[in-house]
Amino acid sequence: MAFPRGLNSFRRAHGALLLAAFPALILGACGTETRYQVLCIFFEGVPPPGEQARPKLPAAAKGLKPYPVLLESKGSLHPPVRDRLCHECHDMPDRQASPVSAGGVYSFNAVFSTNVAVMREEPRRLCFKCHGKLLEVKHLHGPVANGLCLRCHQPHASAYKKLLRVKSSNDLCGSCHGIQNFTARSGHAAGTPGECTDCHGPHGGDLEYFLRSETVNALARGAFRMDAQAVARRAIILQALYSARPFPRVKGNDPQGIAQKHEEGRLQILGWLRDEELWEHASEAERNIFDAPVGSSSPKKEIRLDLQKESLMVMIYALGIAPDLPPFGREASLDLLKKIPAANQSTALFIQNAQLRSWEDIERGKTITEFWELRARAQDLLDSGNFPEGKMFEELAMVTTTAMIDAGLQPKPIADGPSLFREIIRLSAHQAFKEGWMDAPVEDDFPVNGRPYRELEKTVRSKVQAIARERLRAFNWLTSPEKDWDELESDQ
Repeated sequence: MAFPRGLNSFRRAHGALLLAAFPALILGACGTETRYQVLCIFFEGVPPPGEQARPKLPAAAKGLKPYPVLLESKGSLHPPVRDRLCHECHDMPDRQASPVSAGGVYSFNAVFSTNVAVMREEPRRLCFKCHGKLLEVKHLHGPVANGLCLRCHQPHASAYKKLLRVKSSNDLCGSCHGIQNFTARSGHAAGTPGECTDCHGPHGGDLEYFLRSETVNALARGAFRMDAQAVARRAIILQALYSARPFPRVKGNDPQGIAQKHEEGRLQILGWLRDEELWEHASEAERNIFDAPVGSSSPKKEIRLDLQKESLMVMIYALGIAPDLPPFGREASLDLLKKIPAANQSTALFIQNAQLRSWEDIERGKTITEFWELRARAQDLLDSGNFPEGKMFEELAMVTTTAMIDAGLQPKPIADGPSLFREIIRLSAHQAFKEGWMDAPVEDDFPVNGRPYRELEKTVRSKVQAIARERLRAFNWLTSPEKDWDELESDQ
């Protein structure tokens, strides 16, 4: 996961963990395939379903055992293995002794106890002792930020270059990102020649999307981002939709002709959109709503349409009209919505003169919104009692505890799913406050109107989650120009 410019200190404190770990918490109720797909959206380096665990060294009791593709590897060999410096990574009774004989054989009986495979430190810290420069970039790939080097690399030797687990970087990247889905939603044409790493750094980089050069970065801006005019048109359409949304059916007589007045207003808006040549920029679902006579909508649909103002708020923010997004416990301001041209007003100059705020700010807004939306999901899982188990729990507990220490927070014992949830929430709340993303935590939790999120009434929680989801949908549209508005949901 790439973190925008200006968030380097948060990234160094394992900010990627938060967006990586939150989705993992919601997977207890999912099937294997769904669990994998959801994790891959946020947690990079997830092994596909059915993939076998990484090979383990044989137990010392098995005696002499040949170690495959080690000194005789035709692909790549880790320098410490080549130089027989096993003690640099492994705890050994005799650090001067090497378990590798001249014939490439581990001599367990000679120098090892049953703890032969015990690492001197957790892999994350161990790898970065030599490869620390990989962290000195503005944007880090999720597995790197979380020290999951072994998701992509073999620790000792490989039949492929750079100790990779597979031959092609495309196959490696595709195992998590899903190449078919990726090309469909990211602006990449299907069958694009070359390797992913031709354009993207595998570990991270100073440019967005880990791009390797300013030239590639300039080209990618057209593929990954909406232009200002498109954002201005979407803002106008959302404003019109909010103004023309159908009212619930009028029961009984309507002596004041309220429904008729609204119907006349709806028809006026439709004519205005066509005159301004904006009708074709509305999505199919939006055109259906505009075409629906007043009184044809149910109260439930009306609530959903009312949330459109949160998407409109994101467009206003992206256009620099609003200085910041409202807190997630408060709905978008109707006064700000009035800054968008309404029916019978000319839209040409508004569209022509539209300018976007910096993409650093836009990406920052999206990241904050992701945090709130995922915080809401985490609470749903806390309430339901569905927690990660086994290897996933152990890995998340280890990375979370390490991140707590690196962030200067005193870690608390993680004994079960609820305590893991609480620690991740506590870490994310304090780090987000440190970066100026939200107000100070309340009782180690996200603050909503002076209260911790976990203590909110269910109706208030639902409101916060609905606001976050709708805003995230708009942010996803801003960075997915090949997607139609109707295709986007908040978790894409």
